[in-house]
Amino acid sequence: MSFRGQALAISLALAASGLIASAEAVAARDPKPSGGGGTAASCSLSTAGVGQPLTLSGSGFAPNSQYVLFMTSPAGTGGTTVNTDSNGSFSYNTFASWPGVYSAQLMTENHHSTVAATCSTTVA
Repeated sequence: MSFRGQALAISLALAASGLIASAEAVAARDPKPSGGGGTAASCSLSTAGVGQPLTLSGSGFAPNSQYVLFMTSPAGTGGTTVNTDSNGSFSYNTFASWPGVYSAQLMTENHHSTVAATCSTTVA
């Protein structure tokens, strides 16, 4: 390898180690949020059947916080936000318009978004 190639390889290695150190510093400074009261956040979807209300309920989330909600249904995928109350709980209502699998994914709403909870149900 030429001197130029060696210099480039060393420069790339140093840049990569600097990026890793920066990522570790950000992770230490901005820890992932936990659920309210140290409990794991969870959600559930419930309905009485096709054409009936579909309710998403959640608990164990950070109190008075907003989360991004991605819902998937037989008709497609959509997104919105939900807000938790002072106990870290929320409820979101929609309809089960078609038979099939309905799922929800709740993400933290910040620069380093993470999945807070997922749940699903099958509507017959």
